[in-house]
Amino acid sequence: MIQQMHMCQSFSKCGVDVAFVHPSHGQLQNQVTWDDIAPYYGLSEPFDIITIPSLQNRFSEVPQIGPLSMMGSMTAWGIYRLLLGDIDGTDTVYGRNYYGMFFINEIKELLPKSKRPTLIFEHHHDISAHFKQRFFGDLDGLVCITDALKQRDQDLYGIPDQKCLVAPDGVDLSPYESLSKAAARREIGMSQHEQVVMYTGHLYRGKGVEELIRAAPDIDATVYIVGGYQEDIERLESIANGAANVVFTGFVEPAKIPLYQTAADILIAPYTSDARDFLSPLKLFEYMAAGRPIVASDLNVLGEVLTNGENALLVPPGDSVALADAIRLVLSDDDLYRSLAESVQRNVTQYTWTQRAKNIVSFIDAL
Repeated sequence: MIQQMHMCQSFSKCGVDVAFVHPSHGQLQNQVTWDDIAPYYGLSEPFDIITIPSLQNRFSEVPQIGPLSMMGSMTAWGIYRLLLGDIDGTDTVYGRNYYGMFFINEIKELLPKSKRPTLIFEHHHDISAHFKQRFFGDLDGLVCITDALKQRDQDLYGIPDQKCLVAPDGVDLSPYESLSKAAARREIGMSQHEQVVMYTGHLYRGKGVEELIRAAPDIDATVYIVGGYQEDIERLESIANGAANVVFTGFVEPAKIPLYQTAADILIAPYTSDARDFLSPLKLFEYMAAGRPIVASDLNVLGEVLTNGENALLVPPGDSVALADAIRLVLSDDDLYRSLAESVQRNVTQYTWTQRAKNIVSFIDAL
């Protein structure tokens, strides 16, 4: 959701008339407003929000039906608006949900060409679904978050280059531009004098936080684990086994994450080999925006953004010893620390949400 909110904002900044359509969820059975979401996600540029009633709550005890009811309500709304002519050949339908986009595309193909909106699918990960050859063959345009995913899709579905765009995820630089490490630490209540190694984000398996915790005893710094649900924290606390230099903050609102990242000395992305094949993690670009040295796992998809020794240190995934060694090296070598920090600050300008939105708008205009 963070990515979707920032992309809507960035499309709006590019002069696009944006409407974010979403199903009601949980307690959000009424229309969600801009004022509801802006502070939570740290947004500043308004866009329209359309809340579609969903039957999800009625099926909340049935895992297989709940998500389908949400997707079905969205699909039905899109098809209805398409048949009414409220969505037509002057519009672009941009989405990430495979089956929702599939059925909208099927109806779209039955309409006169002048009534068919441009259909753009943003692809994030492998999909277990039917009719993929048909869907990808009919798309007007495909946006992939990594080059590896684009190449895989082209090999499988024969999509021509002019219909494909690689657009890694991104970051909003503005929350980081006026922050200093000292100010961030004061606001959080963190000591100004301790060395801080930090991970931010979800704590699911595959994120590699277990390896960072195992490395903690060999690191002369406080290791902050920022974010996560309680059940994941409890699982990781058992691995930490009361380690004095490991701190769990619990869940932090997205708008406050830049404070924590700016307060750190080093930021860690310790993904394991079990991580998704085509990930383009938001935290990676947030880390770059914070201007801190990054130590990350040496995965091919991360290598599309990070280069070992230039803008990060990359270590074998799942290797807590190598992870600890790399962290100690950065903390002990001032020249390396400064070089890595300066490199990410130079590199991150090409990965802003606004630049991503501009690239996608130009891609759509050229179709």
